[in-house]
Formats: sequence, C-alpha cells, structure tokens
Amino acid sequence: APLFLLVWYNIRLDPNCSEEVEKGINYLKQFGYWDNSIFILSADHGYPDPKRGITKEKLIKMGLPINTHDLLLYDDNIKIPFYLRYPGFSTQKVEEQISTMDILPTSIELLDLDCSKEDYDKFLGSSLIPLIKNDPDTKNYFSSRKLRSDGRFFAQNQRVTSIRSENYKFIIRPDENEQEFYSLKDDPGEDINLINNGPVTIQLNSEKL
Repeated sequence: APLFLLVWYNIRLDPNCSEEVEKGINYLKQFGYWDNSIFILSADHGYPDPKRGITKEKLIKMGLPINTHDLLLYDDNIKIPFYLRYPGFSTQKVEEQISTMDILPTSIELLDLDCSKEDYDKFLGSSLIPLIKNDPDTKNYFSSRKLRSDGRFFAQNQRVTSIRSENYKFIIRPDENEQEFYSLKDDPGEDINLINNGPVTIQLNSEKL
C-alpha cells in the first residue's frame, strides 16, 4: 500500500544521531518500502558556530528566549543537511545552491502528479531533477539564483532578512537599521563585514525554470 511517513528526529545533541537515522532506514527496508521510495533527509535549521558566543546560558543571561538563534542568518545557522534518494537515482553531490522551497516542485515531478503550469508558477522553488541530471540551463539558473531567508514574520520586532547568492550574502535588520555584507568566497566564516567598503547592488529577481 502507498505510504507517506514523516519522522522528526529531535536528536541534535544525541551522539547516536546517525545510528537513529540508520535505524529508520532499516525499518523501511524491513517492510519493503526502501527500493521504491522517495527518501528526503533534511533539517529546519543549523546552529550558530560557537565562535559567535550564542549559548543557551548567554541568551538566558540576556533575558532572551533560548530559541533566539533564529535571528542569526549566517551560513552556520541557515545551511542545512539535505539528502534526496528516489528510484533510479544515481549517487552524486550537487554543488549549486538549493533551497527547501525546491522540495515541493521536486516531489511533484518525481510523483508525476498532475499540476497545471498556472499552479506550478505559484511555487517559489524549482524542481531539482533537471539539476541532478546536469542540464546546463538549469545549472546556470541555480548558480545565478538569489535566495532569501527571514528570521521572524513581517512586522515582528527584531526581524532580519538575508539575501544569499553563491558568492555573497547581504543581511539587513530594519528595526536596528543595521546591514551586513559578506564575500562568501573569500570569507566563508562571515567574519568581515564589508558593508562600509562601498555601495552594494543586488539583483533580487531571476527567471524561474
């Protein structure tokens, strides 16, 4: 029978994390689902690098909720693990920047679901299948795409937004009137804020495939 299964592993601090995920995979194999399944492993967020000094104890001392790490949009916090496996797949590593927004259109293509172009164009993401198949136009699109991340909802206090390309990251905190700009190629740890080095121009729109 068809099966949809969502498993939430709340085991970030568990040293046996890999073993727990492997146990779940073995259950799928045991009951005959693994070979004919679309399997996606992902996460909701990363976690701030210790060098940033954002610890549970520090947040409590500052009188802030311990989940305030969502106000940090550095790569260590917004980049997540992502693994996709589906029938007939070939093992490879995709180097281009992708987004969780791509999961839905990818799943629709893999499941061959009936979806009109009008409905598909409402999605903010794009299918990863052409990228996995090394389509040149798709690779160029993903390489040039800018992705947005937000901490807090619109009009909430302390909101923060980032725009990330493959090589650059722009962060803005409207309430504090603060901006940051990083060269991810030269400064992957996002330690040197270049915002005062000159004007920054970012093209936010890119054609969707």
